[in-house]
Amino acid sequence: FMDFWTNVFVSIGSRATGTRAGEFHIVGPDYSGEMNASMTRSPTRNVWLIMRIVCNGVADYTNVWRVQDGFRLHASTTPSISAPAVASAGAAAGPGPGANVTPPAFVDSLEAPAFFNYTAEVMN
Repeated sequence: FMDFWTNVFVSIGSRATGTRAGEFHIVGPDYSGEMNASMTRSPTRNVWLIMRIVCNGVADYTNVWRVQDGFRLHASTTPSISAPAVASAGAAAGPGPGANVTPPAFVDSLEAPAFFNYTAEVMN
């Protein structure tokens, strides 16, 4: 995660936290509640999240999709109270890269407005 000024304040991944499932809570600088081991304080109210998953070619897509479907991101005013998670499973059902189209080929096939509309749709 990076703060609003793109300074990394916590790294979550195989080298930093291992490869097991985990729960990570980012709280803002004004959070005054109790902190626990799953929580990290962001120096700014807004953060950047950049996620990368290694993909070893088309044959690995099923594994990548399984990992992606395991991610849940939600806002909560109190870290101990979970908001409903939004599943990403529906994203694979619509138009987009699939078993017969690689992500680079799919992106290359789009005009700029279609690219940004698709990006907004899958991020929703």
